[in-house]
Amino acid sequence: MRRYALTGTLLASALLAAGCSGEKAATEKPPAEVLAAAKQQLDTTSGVQLTLASTNVPKNANGVTAANGTGMVNPGPGFTGTINATLKGVTGTIDAIGLGKQTWIKFFTPDYQAFDPTTVGAPHPAMLFDKSTGVSSLLPATTDVAKGKQARLRETVLQEYSGKLPGTAINKVLVFGDKNGSFDVTYGIEPKTSRLRTATMTGPFFAGATSTFTLQIDDYGTKVDITKP
Repeated sequence: MRRYALTGTLLASALLAAGCSGEKAATEKPPAEVLAAAKQQLDTTSGVQLTLASTNVPKNANGVTAANGTGMVNPGPGFTGTINATLKGVTGTIDAIGLGKQTWIKFFTPDYQAFDPTTVGAPHPAMLFDKSTGVSSLLPATTDVAKGKQARLRETVLQEYSGKLPGTAINKVLVFGDKNGSFDVTYGIEPKTSRLRTATMTGPFFAGATSTFTLQIDDYGTKVDITKP
């Protein structure tokens, strides 16, 4: 009798474990839905802090290599901060203010001057926060998305998702990048909030090199009033 009771207990435990496992599998969102939720979170916030870094960028290549500033999403898009870039062969740190497709910079000048960065292969910084052509547009353009490992950003645990981005999607956001190329991308997303916190993109951003650009997004809900200088 004791053996039968023990067998029944083990069987019940096994069924319970199987049920929990099935419930977890049923409630876990497909990667594409996770990325869609991350886009919605970024598109509906008031503003964020953005940090952009890069590695293996060819010397004297025109374009942005780093940035640090505040992005205005709603109403927006807008940007205020600093950009590291090479413009017409001159490399330096640029103070920048952007509203939509208008950009003003201080680059070896005492005051802000209107400037079109697309003429030197760089994006309008404010447009990084545009809902159709900005950073969030990369998420639905990603193919072959797969759930990866967990990673830590300071005290926050992120879930990584990796996939592929066509060069057309990269070029639409950053202006530079081989339109015919393919890029590897890994996103770091907060599981509880669905917020995109990191994006690491590797591929042919510049001719003859495989470069990596990393975005870090912090402080969702930041409120900023950006005006023309």
